Amino acid sequence: MAIALALEFKGSILIIDGYKARKFAEQLGLTITGTLGVIIRAKQKGIIDSVLSIVERLKSSGFGISVELENEIKELSKE
Repeated sequence: MAIALALEFKGSILIIDGYKARKFAEQLGLTITGTLGVIIRAKQKGIIDSVLSIVERLKSSGFGISVELENEIKELSKE
């Protein structure tokens, strides 16, 4: 459903986390980001103070984040 809506609304950014869905959306030429990308942008714009506190809450609720991705998030967020 989200991919269909993104196709309908040209120039939109699709927020999607699933690997297969992301690959499919990319093949369709859609601009995508994930939950973590939204959180990092919020920090960069001064909307939130800490990315890592949110990442920890996501992890504790079962959101899967690899060690490599977590390290990249730390680097991008400068935390």
